[in-house]
Amino acid sequence: MAAIHTLYCYVCGGAYGPTSIRKHLETCAWKWNDAQKHLPSRLQNQAPSQPKVPIPDTTLDQRAVKQWNDSALSLSRMTRNLCPYCEHGFASDKLLQHMKDCSFKPDLTRELVRTQYVEDTPVMFMCGICGREIGVDNIKSHMNMCFDDFRNDQNAIDEQYRAPLPDLEAMLKQVDQALNIAPSSQTTSSFERSFGGATLSGTGSLTVNTRDIGSPAIVQRSFGGVTQEPEIKIRASTSTPTMFVCGICGREYGTASIERHLKSCIKQFKNDQKQVEAQYRRKIPDLDTLLKQIEDIKSDGKITKAEIEAQRLSATQAWKDSLAKCQWCGRTFESDRLPAHLKGCDKRPSGVTATKPPETVKIAAAPQLFVCGICGREYGTMSIERHLKNCLEQFRNDQKAIEPQYRRKEPNLDSLLAEIAAIKEDGVISKSEIEDQRENAQKIWKDSLAQCQWCGKTFESEKLPSHLQGCSKRPKDADTLAQTSSLKKPVDPPSMFVCGICGREYGTASIERHLKSCFEQFTNDQRLVAAQYRRPIPNLDKLLDEIAQIKADGKITKQEFGDQRTSAQQYWKDNLAKCPYCGKSFESEKLASHLKGCSSRK
Repeated sequence: MAAIHTLYCYVCGGAYGPTSIRKHLETCAWKWNDAQKHLPSRLQNQAPSQPKVPIPDTTLDQRAVKQWNDSALSLSRMTRNLCPYCEHGFASDKLLQHMKDCSFKPDLTRELVRTQYVEDTPVMFMCGICGREIGVDNIKSHMNMCFDDFRNDQNAIDEQYRAPLPDLEAMLKQVDQALNIAPSSQTTSSFERSFGGATLSGTGSLTVNTRDIGSPAIVQRSFGGVTQEPEIKIRASTSTPTMFVCGICGREYGTASIERHLKSCIKQFKNDQKQVEAQYRRKIPDLDTLLKQIEDIKSDGKITKAEIEAQRLSATQAWKDSLAKCQWCGRTFESDRLPAHLKGCDKRPSGVTATKPPETVKIAAAPQLFVCGICGREYGTMSIERHLKNCLEQFRNDQKAIEPQYRRKEPNLDSLLAEIAAIKEDGVISKSEIEDQRENAQKIWKDSLAQCQWCGKTFESEKLPSHLQGCSKRPKDADTLAQTSSLKKPVDPPSMFVCGICGREYGTASIERHLKSCFEQFTNDQRLVAAQYRRPIPNLDKLLDEIAQIKADGKITKQEFGDQRTSAQQYWKDNLAKCPYCGKSFESEKLASHLKGCSSRK
């Protein structure tokens, strides 16, 4: 399994590196809470508190990294602001825009009649089971699903801790009373003034708190702390949610794409289940039944609201029934998530271990990438052979530039190529063959690394001398300075000239053009600097003559390149402005800033 080098934020769900995640977490929660102030109070959702577990090190514990990412993504999904119409989660800056175009937004005409106040606002019901605010069109279907979830959750815990089941029929009846319509009717009507626990909030939304069934109250409106009783008229929604639910994955899809999705979703489902341990596999749904249900709804060319709601309820229930269940707390999970939950389930009896640790769940699909046995990097099935040949040449050149005692053993190219050819011989590359090749190549690469004589760690040849100088287990009387300083220079120095004015490198064709423009820029910059900080004007003619002499015979030798680079760099350094206190050299425009904070200044 490839190493995970990114960590997810538990607030916004963004991916960050191991260094930047710490800086990000310092401000993300504050920014999230600040952005919530721009939303209506009923839609606000504060950032969660930081998990008690420390931020894992991506180079040491991959299991802790995976657990952190799973927990962070779960928290970030719960933190998202929910759309009151479709209950999908969004970031605060995208929620209001989504609500304008939400396909589940009820098409209501409402009017609050008062002496001098009229407001057109969406009507919202509050679910008495979970406490969320739900739109008029969705409140009944939501209550049915929410009641099933609540009942399943209660059945999974000890009897002495169970909460009493709410009266679903009474809650549904109360919603009908609030709208003053019969349970099966959708005709236009107006609100009754008295029903259990109903209030009209200050934002203009109607909330029915069904937790307090039986305590009559008057529909009220609060304006600036003064309670008033406006007349409320509402026309029932005629809009129909045109989104089906997939009974396999539980996601929503449009009427045109649901059948195509079901066919591809069942294939993906079967492939995913093959990669999961047998005890965690979910039951394969009946595709024919799901497709027939959709065809029956669309057969007459018209899709009614009742048919949509019935399909959504049955598909959601089919998906939930197929989820894998925890043996201790009764909660349901996707197959690949259950092993991770079992390991940390708070209802697991003491002394009992999970049947399988989370790392035993296999990856759904392994990448078809070979590993190079020379450099240890990954390459595709088409490029691995070409890379091996080029990599061996580069390896030989690199080893020539290194002291003999640090050189690595040269790998056997023929055996590496023969292994690849054997795998690709039959035209089919299996997952086991890929894994065997990766394991063998990584072992060959690791075995060929140079080893530190004191701590035993392995390094690339060119990095070992640097490690030897600072190895924590090096004896005090050991001296490696002579060894490390005797390393040879690279075989081929770069064919780049150095500008004696700015110190940068330029090619043979562009160095003369650059010198002229750089000289003009230099003289203009020096005019803007205080006189005491100005650098001496370079001799442009001298610099150009030096380049012209090197290029005169049409051939540029290594010796000429080396001499020009050395002289130009020295010329540039000599012309830098010097700090009178510490003696360091700076560009003119940076010297003034340094002088203000120079540590050697008395």
